[in-house]
Amino acid sequence: IGGDFNLHHDLWNQEGYLRRDVKADELLARLTEERMELRSEPGVVTWASRESQTVIDLMFLNAEADDLVEKCVTSHDPEVNHGSDHFPVLTTFNLQKQPL
Repeated sequence: IGGDFNLHHDLWNQEGYLRRDVKADELLARLTEERMELRSEPGVVTWASRESQTVIDLMFLNAEADDLVEKCVTSHDPEVNHGSDHFPVLTTFNLQKQPL
């Protein structure tokens, strides 16, 4: 599950960012029930506008999906974000069939 969650939590906030949303705790509780964990890079800014920046775009995966990840990185390349104030979390999966 990935997207703009617009939530703040110690698990993914950048260093020194102290805001924590109750809804983030609720999200983590639900995702833990589903055995999903944060896969995006904690502390790497995914949104910036004027003087503000924060981590609100996140990727959560279960163990099976995580085994297929080749990379999961946040891109600050303007060519990739197409002028948005959000930086995409680029996630690449290896979906090639594995030999039995």
